[in-house]
Amino acid sequence: MDTIILKTKNRKETRLIQQLADKMGIENRSLTKEEMEDMGLAMLMRDVEGSEYATREEVMSILDAE
Repeated sequence: MDTIILKTKNRKETRLIQQLADKMGIENRSLTKEEMEDMGLAMLMRDVEGSEYATREEVMSILDAE
């Protein structure tokens, strides 16, 4: 199974993409801002696993990338 994350410009685009995915039988869901931040932190933790620490700049760049 593959996963794709799309960031739409507005709610109308989100609904359109979700409707298309539904018609194609593709599982989909929207993520809250908090869930996106959690995902960014998880990605950062995976990327720096084994290193001594993550800099503040690394943490903030991932959080701002949403």
